[in-house]
Amino acid sequence: SYRRWTPGILATSFGFIATAATVPVIAWLSIRNMDISLLSEFLNIPKLIVFFGMIVTLLEDESISAEAARQRERLLNVQLRRYADLTNRLVGGVNLPSFLQEIVQVITEVSNFRRAVLALRDDHGMRQVVAHSGLSQDEMDAVKNAIMSNPSLSIRGLCTSESRIGASSFRVRSVDLSLYIKAPPVYVYPPNPIWQTGDALLLPLSSPRGNYVGMLVVDGPRDLDHITAEDLSTIEILVADIAAAVENSTLQMQLIQSEKQAGMGQMVAGVAHELNNPLTAVLGFVEMLSETLRDPASQRSLDIIKRESLRMKRIIENLFRFSRQQPTEKSKTSLNTVVKEVVRLRAYDIQKHGVHVTVDMAPNLPLVRGDEGQLNQVLMNILNNSVDALEGRPLKTIHIKGSLNADHVVLSIEDTRPGFPDAARVFDPFYTTKAPGKGTGLGLSICYGIIKEHGGEITANNQPGGGACISIYLPVAETPVPQVTSNSQTTTP
Repeated sequence: SYRRWTPGILATSFGFIATAATVPVIAWLSIRNMDISLLSEFLNIPKLIVFFGMIVTLLEDESISAEAARQRERLLNVQLRRYADLTNRLVGGVNLPSFLQEIVQVITEVSNFRRAVLALRDDHGMRQVVAHSGLSQDEMDAVKNAIMSNPSLSIRGLCTSESRIGASSFRVRSVDLSLYIKAPPVYVYPPNPIWQTGDALLLPLSSPRGNYVGMLVVDGPRDLDHITAEDLSTIEILVADIAAAVENSTLQMQLIQSEKQAGMGQMVAGVAHELNNPLTAVLGFVEMLSETLRDPASQRSLDIIKRESLRMKRIIENLFRFSRQQPTEKSKTSLNTVVKEVVRLRAYDIQKHGVHVTVDMAPNLPLVRGDEGQLNQVLMNILNNSVDALEGRPLKTIHIKGSLNADHVVLSIEDTRPGFPDAARVFDPFYTTKAPGKGTGLGLSICYGIIKEHGGEITANNQPGGGACISIYLPVAETPVPQVTSNSQTTTP
């Protein structure tokens, strides 16, 4: 029970051995018919040594316990200071993507766990590993494959009431993790009811508004006796702060984009109005000159002026649409019908460019409230951009997917282009990656304005495995879509 070399243990052990040794001594003296009455007091000395050793051992236990408590308090103070510094920097505003890696490293340094993985949800609701610490490359590959590529990984299913340890921390048994992560455990523990080899601790990242934004997974505990609700309270507070910071960062980006688009819309409306009046006069004078100048050279020059003026007029009309000056007539609309119509209209051009288009629309998508003509325009612009971006690519594939996410219908358009050079600027007016004369950079800006006017969201990002994706989120209307069997189709060259 006491595996240590201390004075109390040594004295007690010596006293027990000496006490046991008195038995053969007394027996030997009795055989010799010697009087042992004079040795009785001397034979009691080993017992006194045992009593003394036991008292010293109790004092040693108290001293060791006090030192362990002081050490535990020092570690807790270090942990609280490090976590408080992280929280203050989160609140003060930091570059969140790079700061998350520092947070995970601090967790593995000062907490009871030696390994940690942080995954966040992206715009498509998929989890992406954004930070990790304490894992080798092979282990990281196994974790990424489980978190990013396994749609059946249910966090809610793993977080059961029976496995709850703290207020928001759940122990996941190795038998459950082995269904998703095919990798042998690194740390082996003796059989015990608290923690088994291969177990992990899961802390879901739930924002103050109740939105699930990601999860933190830790394992490899250093001390199994300190996997308790009290010990986990500090890391749970830090996880709650991370969730709030992630949600605030997303909301801030959306607010900045909305403010930027609103300001650009006001400016564009004024510029378009000022340009429209002189352009109308130019077109009028072109018509007048066409009637008076009959020679072919003059007619060719006037045709060029007229053609370019009409091109400018179309640009101005797009500017007006971007500034959302035109009223819309919203009604209950089926995105299945919109997608089917746009793909049908673009089928010839898609085939001419050798692009392979697949459509995977959920069969029973609810209706959305919107202007069908404007939604057609949005999808047409995005599809045109994808076809143009795939020019010269060896693999030309566009995948259109429709699904239901809570109270929103999500329409995703993915393609196999290299990706957006700057995804944050995709919806900026006049921002284009096309060659001069190939585009005005207003198409996606107009799409952004239309979707925002419909009460939805539109996002652009690059896929982890390559390619670009634009996602549209539109709130559902009250009436569901009638039952249909399938809405999947393929357009191939």
